[in-house]
Amino acid sequence: MSPVRPTRAVRPASLRIPLFVPARVVIAALLVPLLSGCNLIGTKPTTVVTYSPSVQIVTEAAWPNVDWQLSVGKPAAESMLSSARIAVRPGDGAELQVLGGARWSDTMPELLQALIVRAFEDSGRIVGVGRQASGLRADYTLTLDVRAFEAVYADGGAPTALIEFNAKLMGFPSNRVLATRTFEARARAAGRDAADVVAAFDSALEESIGALVGWTLEQGRGAAGQSSPH
Repeated sequence: MSPVRPTRAVRPASLRIPLFVPARVVIAALLVPLLSGCNLIGTKPTTVVTYSPSVQIVTEAAWPNVDWQLSVGKPAAESMLSSARIAVRPGDGAELQVLGGARWSDTMPELLQALIVRAFEDSGRIVGVGRQASGLRADYTLTLDVRAFEAVYADGGAPTALIEFNAKLMGFPSNRVLATRTFEARARAAGRDAADVVAAFDSALEESIGALVGWTLEQGRGAAGQSSPH
């Protein structure tokens, strides 16, 4: 897992919580809506910082090379996790809210799907991989059910990014489940600012997606009857 590099900070004066803006984010002037059940900072138009996860998966030497193709389905998640808002939980068991003044560059399922596809591509261990809607002639399908994708503020200090999802590797076109596993990763943020929270998400994503890629390659190799990497 690569370390999080320090970035230049920008502190918008209109926000109650300072936002440190790394170079990879795009600042857009948007209106922050007041939504039922959501705790947004401020009721007036303000600057919203858009973040894109920065994830680098390290290819493990033990991962096998495989000669089959994989389609990655769009992850399923509850409505509060399926938007572009960054979900936060004030304490264990509390109701999900959203981080004011910050958002993801796309909806969470779209972001997670793209990161997983790229991780498989960058691994160099698979013949072909793509989104399920790409028309790829796949041998296997990977589906995900996201159970948690949030920052938890449990003790009044810096939050912890929590990512949990269940993955199923399915044969195609039979849709028979060949293997299933639940992945969970936690990463403590360096501070309470939005950029620190996003950096913690990056770390948790690297851990969970890396484990998912290795597991999928191993399970698919076993299902295909491959006895050793080639």
